[in-house]
Amino acid sequence: MISDKLYETLLDGGWVLIPIFIVGALAFFILLNACETIGTDIFRKSMTRQLEWFKASLAGTTSLPRTFWFHPGISYRLLGRLLALRGHNKAFISSAFDIELAKTFQLMERGLFFVGVLASVAPLLGLFGTVNGMVATFKTITMYGNSNPVLLADGISEALLTTQSGLLIAFPLLLLKNLVEDRILFIQKQLQKLGLSAVALMENAHE
Repeated sequence: MISDKLYETLLDGGWVLIPIFIVGALAFFILLNACETIGTDIFRKSMTRQLEWFKASLAGTTSLPRTFWFHPGISYRLLGRLLALRGHNKAFISSAFDIELAKTFQLMERGLFFVGVLASVAPLLGLFGTVNGMVATFKTITMYGNSNPVLLADGISEALLTTQSGLLIAFPLLLLKNLVEDRILFIQKQLQKLGLSAVALMENAHE
């Protein structure tokens, strides 16, 4: 059973493994939440469908596209806010769009800095566990000598497991964080172009 193996690992690695696992779980949750906030836009290479949906929405009422997981995308949220501004003048729409775009960018980036902090904390906790395990090992040597390797196993296993766990959590966290940040940067550029096109359509429709 996985739970039994995890329990054995915790016993071998000592209490330091608990905060390491908590840090990893929290960081991965924040990354997943960031992806859920972006929605299916995180997988798209272009936003032509969103612009077509916006054109149809200006002409009448259309429903959001259905998705199996996540929501349709943060781009539809931005376009929906723009649709609520129909009937206002050009200056007001442009100003409101800039505000909504800034809010959207902030929403997409929320929590990613904290993920970077947690990814740095994980190997430091692993290093702390290593030092703690080595201290326990030297205490055992001082008290009983080094003739019995069984007595030394606990401290050595704690030292190795905590370092390994910290690195195993930090590496994928940093990799996924960089991937998500690259996608967010790409999406932000696409949203700027999409928003400008949508604002232009609204202005033409208003005229």
